[in-house]
Amino acid sequence: MRRYPDVVIRATDGRGNIRLAGIDHDPTLTHAGEFRRELDLERGNQISAGGRLVHFTFTNNQTRDYDAFVASMDEVRRALGRRRAPRERTGETARRVDLERRDVWERFVRGSFRL
Repeated sequence: MRRYPDVVIRATDGRGNIRLAGIDHDPTLTHAGEFRRELDLERGNQISAGGRLVHFTFTNNQTRDYDAFVASMDEVRRALGRRRAPRERTGETARRVDLERRDVWERFVRGSFRL
C-alpha cells in the first residue's frame, strides 16, 4: 500500500539536488490506545520507505505553541537543506519581522484550533 503525507514540500539544495519533506499533522499521536499508535507508526514508516523523503509528524502540542512550532519548522528547513535567511538580529526590523511571523501563525495555524 502506498502512503502519502498530508503535505509535501519540495526544495532544491545548493547543488541542484531535489529534497523532499513530508509533514503529517497528528492531533493526538497516541489516539485511542496502542493499536492506533502502531497504525500511526506503520504509516510513518511506509511514507519514509519511499526513499528521498524526510518524514515529520507534528502534534497539536507542537503546533499550538508558537516557540515549539518555530522549532519544528526549523527542523523541516534543515531537512530541505535550506539556510536560515540572514537578517538583522536586533533592532526595529527584526522586531517587526518577528511580529509579522507571529501574526501569520496566530491567524492561520493557531486560529485553526478550537481552544
